[in-house]
Amino acid sequence: MDILKESILSQGERIKKIRQMLGVRQQELAGEKITRSLISYIENGKTKLVKETAEIIADNINKIAEEKNMNYFTSADELMKDKDQQAIEILDNIILKLKTFNNDQENFNMEFEKARTILSEWELPNQKAAVYTIVGDYYYGLFDYYTSYINYMIALESYIRIPDYICIVETFLNLAKCNLNLKQYEQVININNYVLTLLEKQKQHLHPFVKKAIFNNAIAYNESEMYDKCISELCKLEIQFNDLSDHQIIDILTLKANSYVEKGELEIALTIYQDIIKRIDGANYGASLILTYANLAELYIKKQDIDRSKEYFYKTMNLSKSVKTELYDTMLYNLGVAYRKAYYFDLARECLNNAKNSAIKNNNIQIVINIYEELIKIYMQADLDKSIMTMIEEVKNLAVQYKDDVRIKNLDNIFIMTGYYFIEKNTSLSKSFLDLVIQSKIK
Repeated sequence: MDILKESILSQGERIKKIRQMLGVRQQELAGEKITRSLISYIENGKTKLVKETAEIIADNINKIAEEKNMNYFTSADELMKDKDQQAIEILDNIILKLKTFNNDQENFNMEFEKARTILSEWELPNQKAAVYTIVGDYYYGLFDYYTSYINYMIALESYIRIPDYICIVETFLNLAKCNLNLKQYEQVININNYVLTLLEKQKQHLHPFVKKAIFNNAIAYNESEMYDKCISELCKLEIQFNDLSDHQIIDILTLKANSYVEKGELEIALTIYQDIIKRIDGANYGASLILTYANLAELYIKKQDIDRSKEYFYKTMNLSKSVKTELYDTMLYNLGVAYRKAYYFDLARECLNNAKNSAIKNNNIQIVINIYEELIKIYMQADLDKSIMTMIEEVKNLAVQYKDDVRIKNLDNIFIMTGYYFIEKNTSLSKSFLDLVIQSKIK
């Protein structure tokens, strides 16, 4: 029994609370070695509790608890704790709990609110940094990159105040990771370059964070269609580090091949993908193999070899039944987009519907929204108005289900696109879609 587990009290308030719990008067708690008036002064904050007195009071508390068969024990050190120490202990316990609530949003939010309340009253940068880092990680895992970014920023402020050099660098990398998912590529590159400068000043040019910063820059360059810069960053990694793991080598080769595909240098890309498959062969890299098959399916679309593309698409699907990968939803989405752009609508629908089912199961709402947008584009190109309306109803249901989720704001693009599609076919229907967008802006 610990009635003070989540209470932050002065020393006197703490002793009074325990005395009331034991159901005794001040005289009984004082015992024979100290006076009742001293207990009164301590409880009312009129005199300071010293170690010798705390030891006497703790002994008396434990004796009374034992006599009353109450499961309670304290010590002088416990009674001597000031409010800062109590706040730190409570926050440390909350931090441990937050780490275990990955799939329990209600309890996670409840514990986080407790932490926020304490942190609003006490200046405890170590605990504040730890709490907001965990919350940033939590929302990143929910694909809510904007909320994740905000919490990482709050954590960064505390790490700078401590200061904790390694955690500062790591938090900058987390911010860049959020920017990457928010498609803010210039910010990604700026943050990573700043991280590289910090590490260089500390003569940490071979630190694992250097690998992460350079690789994420390469991704940002690739997404910004700056493929030569992407390849240059990847070559820098290969030259600078001789301790790259097999996974890291495969990731580097995959991104390099993807850049060559986008540059139109398909034979170079094909050679790299084949090299990846050889490296994977016999090793436990199922997720990498799925990604490579999906990339080859997309490459053969560009080579206008639809039979080979279908071959690798179905290899992707079959292998995914036994191997799970976080990238699966994004892979199938990208492949579905490639099939749509090449006018292979049946394959595009099959690909996108598989991606949608998986993304819904994984709570990857942003990908789900992107998939609906692509499916509606397919139905628009085929003038399948009923199918469009079916998709729109699903989108509306999604909006209701996730009404408090910031990512749902991205549905506006779907309603605008559909509104313009129907503008010459059905004016009132077109207006209703555009009204949905206006209403969402007002809210």
